[in-house]
Amino acid sequence: MTAAPPRPIDRTDREPTFFDKRVDAMLTLVTGQRGTSYDRALHQRAVDLYHALESETRTYSETWLLAIKTALIERGVLSEDEIGRKLSTLNNETLQEEPVPGKIENFKTNYTDGSKAPVTKIEKVEGKPMPVPVSVKVMSKSDNILMLEIQRPKGARDAVHQHDDHETACHLVSGKLKLNIGGKEFMANPGDSWFHPKGVPHWSEAIEDCIQIEVKSPPVKTW
Repeated sequence: MTAAPPRPIDRTDREPTFFDKRVDAMLTLVTGQRGTSYDRALHQRAVDLYHALESETRTYSETWLLAIKTALIERGVLSEDEIGRKLSTLNNETLQEEPVPGKIENFKTNYTDGSKAPVTKIEKVEGKPMPVPVSVKVMSKSDNILMLEIQRPKGARDAVHQHDDHETACHLVSGKLKLNIGGKEFMANPGDSWFHPKGVPHWSEAIEDCIQIEVKSPPVKTW
């Protein structure tokens, strides 16, 4: 029996993610016609497994990833532990390398290497311009929360703004930050925390270079 060629990623409802593209590249390697009987057997087994594993609860890419994993283990190409380590690396690289889109996607792993997280320079918050840009790292994202690391250079000051659709909890890791929350001023030092309720005007000014952590709920991108 001749193995059916792999179908392309379904793009009818969304653009393919970086994860989809990685899985598609793996699929091309495993099911590519390279001529040896070993390659053809691996190709056929991966395709057979894909059709056997198709499920309404799995995406196209998730099903192919499971089929490829199972075929590689059965053929003795890689052990389950080796594949587990490679998949962990794949997932981590996916969340680190994929650019932050207009809508931030949920992370596919429970761990983030902060040294590899992409940094975005922002010049606006809630549509208000910031004279001095600040740097934002997206550290984690789920259906319920968004965690950010914000690096503010000395002198950076937000325009007065408010968040009408989410709440924000903040923690200062380093530096010194002047805060104004609802008209009340505070001077935050390392280890201090504060909270921005919905609809309350606020601003901050970096007295020194600062690093702060923010957790937003529900997860809303404000830049």
